[in-house]
Amino acid sequence: MKAIILVGGQGTRIWPYNEIRNKASLPIGNKKLIQHTVAALKTSGIDEIIITGWHHMDEIRFLFFKDKSIEILEITPTTGSAKTLLLACKKMEEDFLVLFGDCYVQPEDIQQLVNTKTNSLLVDQTDKPKNHIIVQTKNDAVLELLGHPRGLKNGYVMFGAHLNPAIIPYLENNQGRFTNTKVGVGSPNECFLEESLNQYNKEYSMQIVKSEYPCFDINKPWEILTANAYHNMKNCGKIVENTIGEGSCIDDTATIMGKVSMGKNSKIGKYVVIQGNCIIGDNTILDQGAIIGANVVIGNDCIIQNYCKIADNSTIGNLCIVEHTAELLGGMLMDKVYLYHYGEFYGICGEKSDLGAGSVCGTLRFDDGETIHQVKGRKEIPEYYSNATFVGDYVRTGVNVIFQPGVKVGANSVVGSGIVLQKDVPSGKLIYLKQEIIEKEWGSEQYGW
Repeated sequence: MKAIILVGGQGTRIWPYNEIRNKASLPIGNKKLIQHTVAALKTSGIDEIIITGWHHMDEIRFLFFKDKSIEILEITPTTGSAKTLLLACKKMEEDFLVLFGDCYVQPEDIQQLVNTKTNSLLVDQTDKPKNHIIVQTKNDAVLELLGHPRGLKNGYVMFGAHLNPAIIPYLENNQGRFTNTKVGVGSPNECFLEESLNQYNKEYSMQIVKSEYPCFDINKPWEILTANAYHNMKNCGKIVENTIGEGSCIDDTATIMGKVSMGKNSKIGKYVVIQGNCIIGDNTILDQGAIIGANVVIGNDCIIQNYCKIADNSTIGNLCIVEHTAELLGGMLMDKVYLYHYGEFYGICGEKSDLGAGSVCGTLRFDDGETIHQVKGRKEIPEYYSNATFVGDYVRTGVNVIFQPGVKVGANSVVGSGIVLQKDVPSGKLIYLKQEIIEKEWGSEQYGW
């Protein structure tokens, strides 16, 4: 059986993390999202995988160029997911799987989908139907797919499909928008795969496969954090005994309250406190009183020391430095992020970003409320991480920057010293304070001499 992973689209709703990468290249627990999906497919016995898309495909090609079982099909931009799938499956002669590169689905549920008969949809429940195309069912049979309905309290969202080549004519003849919506609910002019499935279902009855584990559709920045926290809790929770790689060591003064899995040549040094289960990569140093929470994943070649603090469920990427009394209050540092001296951060800090000494995040509003975010002109209040800060890739700050709850900083930007940042910074911008200096005469005579 073959599998197709769709990674098309620019992912503009997840800004600022779409600027340098495809959404499928986002890290979850220090592993690219697409790598999780490919590994799950291979574990399920799928030996031929096609990854198809057009936005920032170079990194995806690099990840798999040595793997002959994976075909990277880079295409020109299409009018939607139905047309993207069509280009990958038009020569299919047998059943195939379809998965989405921006969704985090557990291996157990991908195995479920592989084991089902053709014309099955893998679904998970949501309590926000108006944000999704909903699969409506009766006795596990698909009745219809309904677009962003208002008034429903819950529903199913599709995270994968087991199809056969009979779908191809419906992909070829997609109507160019999603037609099954309630009165007054519009649709973009886009060839949605779900539109083709709706028409296909009228002739070929489809069934649903209910996921056993939570599935994550990662479209917005805070959804990265939700998926990452779940990943860390699940995988750290599997650790039942200490695993110490070759050349690694734990100092006698360290306090380990859970279990650790350490790679090669890593060190847990003097007076380090680890408050729960933890995964540590290769060549990483934890030393001099660092405090590490539960369910923390730390990458390779990191330095974490001198009384810094890492909160529960956090992820630290490869080549990161967290130094003297810096705090990661929760969230994710991507690869090669530096938090060198003082300060606190809560949220996502993009690849190769550097926060100046004393930079801090506001995490609690005076009204005790949640920050309202603007996503492509639509107001949204995230269920989790609404007050987190979202710093893009290749960002620098000066000393003593204050991030107000919920702000975002675009890639390749600089935020100057002393700024209280109250609104989003576009990508590719330098902002700094204009200071007025007042100069007056002063001397010993001012003291009565």
